[in-house]
Amino acid sequence: MKRHGNLFNKIIDYDNLYYAYTQARKGKRWQKGILDFEKDIKGNLLKLQQSLINKTFTTSSYRVKTIYEPKKREIYILPFYPDRILQHALLQVVSPLWNNLMIHQSYACRPEKGMHQASRKLMKDIQKYDYCLKCDISKFYPSIDHDIIMRIVERKIKCKDTLWLLNNIIYSFPNGKNTPIGNYTSQWFGNLYMNELDTYVKHELKIKSYARYCDDFILLLNDKKELHRLKDLIDIFIHDKLLLKFSKWSVFNVN
Repeated sequence: MKRHGNLFNKIIDYDNLYYAYTQARKGKRWQKGILDFEKDIKGNLLKLQQSLINKTFTTSSYRVKTIYEPKKREIYILPFYPDRILQHALLQVVSPLWNNLMIHQSYACRPEKGMHQASRKLMKDIQKYDYCLKCDISKFYPSIDHDIIMRIVERKIKCKDTLWLLNNIIYSFPNGKNTPIGNYTSQWFGNLYMNELDTYVKHELKIKSYARYCDDFILLLNDKKELHRLKDLIDIFIHDKLLLKFSKWSVFNVN
């Protein structure tokens, strides 16, 4: 696997930071943090750039918000400046590299993917198969292990300065686990984490009909007993390799 270097200068380039600011503010321009930042856009971006060059940047403290739709969960919110701008600037450079790692059947938070694409794929496939294995990971984002995701990141990126920045974000949450829901980077960390399962299912288990959206995934086969066997293998894999477990699973007729 090719490892990429010389990324940091692209991340901290002023034009990249400015574009990141325009992306991070979308739909939120009324927020006080954004209005305050826009009193001196250039000066604030140059301060952010210098803090990255000097390695004085550190991820800010999280503000916690509880939401109840679609279910009760805690969202962790970072300030617009510098964190949300910085995360957009980072992902503008590294997300295309990570996107190229992923299999076609990974549908969450990727360009030209999404739940509707996943649905269309499955609607075609269920005409060819009799049975379905559907699985869901328990408390997925809070269960992501920092050491494991950092090792996954290091397999694709060798730029030391970029790894310093990714390390700063990944380990910003205490206790060794959790990529907080609310971080722009978390959706990509989640995809990288579950890409380990995707490649196992496709290349080792040799499953042709498979689709994953975030931590929900489906396998289709004509053999019900074989799906139960595969469920057991996947259960072992996610436990041993990713420190995850199922919240629920089921095998049923596609009808």
